[in-house]
Amino acid sequence: MVTTTEALLAVPGATEASVRAITEKLTGFDCSVDQATDLFLALTDKDLVRVFSLQEKTIIEVARASIRAKMRRAPQDSIPEISFEMSGLGGPYSASSSLLKARQQVQEFWISLQKACVKNGFLRLRKGDSFLGSPMKGHRILMRESYESILQRIDELLDQGLRRFLITGTPGIGKSFFMFPLMHWLLQKKGVKRIVLEIEDLRYYFCVGESVISGGPQAFEGVLGDEETWWIMDKAKGREREAYTVLLSSPSQERCKEFLKLMGCTCLYMPVWSIEEIEKCRTVIYSHLTAGAVADLYEKWGGIPRFVLEKANDVPAQEMLENSIKQCSWVDVMSCVYSPETAKEVSHKVLHRHVKPDSGCQKYFMAMASPYVERELLIRGQETKFLELQKYFVQCMSSPATKGMAGTIFEAFAHKILQKGGDFKVRMLHKVKSKACNVETISFKTSKKIMEFDDLEEVWEKAADGQYCQPRKHNFPAIDSLSQPESLFQMTVAQKKRQVSAGYVSAAQYLRGPRKRIYFVVDEETFETFKHVHGVPAELEQWVLEVPTGMPPPDD
Repeated sequence: MVTTTEALLAVPGATEASVRAITEKLTGFDCSVDQATDLFLALTDKDLVRVFSLQEKTIIEVARASIRAKMRRAPQDSIPEISFEMSGLGGPYSASSSLLKARQQVQEFWISLQKACVKNGFLRLRKGDSFLGSPMKGHRILMRESYESILQRIDELLDQGLRRFLITGTPGIGKSFFMFPLMHWLLQKKGVKRIVLEIEDLRYYFCVGESVISGGPQAFEGVLGDEETWWIMDKAKGREREAYTVLLSSPSQERCKEFLKLMGCTCLYMPVWSIEEIEKCRTVIYSHLTAGAVADLYEKWGGIPRFVLEKANDVPAQEMLENSIKQCSWVDVMSCVYSPETAKEVSHKVLHRHVKPDSGCQKYFMAMASPYVERELLIRGQETKFLELQKYFVQCMSSPATKGMAGTIFEAFAHKILQKGGDFKVRMLHKVKSKACNVETISFKTSKKIMEFDDLEEVWEKAADGQYCQPRKHNFPAIDSLSQPESLFQMTVAQKKRQVSAGYVSAAQYLRGPRKRIYFVVDEETFETFKHVHGVPAELEQWVLEVPTGMPPPDD
């Protein structure tokens, strides 16, 4: 090993004066010529030129030599830790920060990312490399359609003068992975040269043509003062700097609120995954999982790849959904609907943010995570006080953003009302519009005990006439409940579109009476306009039944 002075003097273009200026400012250490070259290049900011009295010509020569030396260099040890004890540096490094040349795997990732391409819908690095040098992150990322939409929207907002962007969405959808498509886009489409990536308390400085340097949470402040730099943060606190800034965060974090207060800042929402995206990712990256198993998890969790793909075989992780449902009251659900940023953590597993179409990724609505979650919450809804359900229903129906939730709430208290029995307004639905649709009244008996069933044969064999019967399965086809000998029920708060007849045919054949009916159970507003539903088999009479949302609660 040579001394620092000898190593720096060996750099092409270095002079005794420039080397002396540097060695007086740095803690001494031994290094190779290549390491000294990298170090010398790292100290080529214009402000450092002024601090060290180096000639610009010398710096350019050193930079060229360093780039040639390291672009295809064999693996080498990291630069030893360097302690800067001076102030006033405007360069890549801040005062009093400890910096290291990032490990070789990160260097290879940076080189690979600059040459990466999108093939068959996946952003791919060179074989053997991995994102941020972590084998756990792999070398392929599905380029979701929503990624393209967000990047396009960022481009549009940049033209409007915005410089800061919060990217958020339902936890578990892969917001952190978005940093890599974003970096690739900045390199390939925007010609960006300098990126600071911050993950929790670690920062990386990426510069085209240079080695990657890592530092602590206060490093690279000089770079962040440059208007052309991009600063990407994950699990970090956004602060006001001149650099373009992107914060990736879950919605309920305090850091989001503070970041959105900054000037020139806006929020973009990332949607949950579609079943097609899940399946495409499974085929390429998670091929050890079967399509059937993943489809079952999707029906349970909704479009959350963390639990549908990544943790598909993780038993404790899979138990988290049941635990969340148990901990989540209807008060928590409604709190998440109206104020998701302050809602309980568990509520984000039962309610997901869905991006509104044609909103430029800037509007969302809340919806149940999955049919399974909806069914489980319906069961809990039957334990919720009737007046609370009525109040929640009215609240949800008052806003387009929450109207989807209204159907779930309505079903919960409609079950209560039908089980109680009584007189209800009904109207027969005719295929021919000109046929009269007179309102009638029908009476149902009180069902003191609900019969829950897994198979319709149980209802055929065991259910008493007038007994209210509900399927245990959350995704039972066509019907929500039934009552022997002639009644099927399906709850809704909107006009039904064309239906698949198979589910109705199957359910109807287990009714014992000669006259069989399907009742579409609706609120009073929907009752007035509800029409004949296409696809229901002709042997089933179609009726619409009104459950008034303002009616008195049934006795406990």
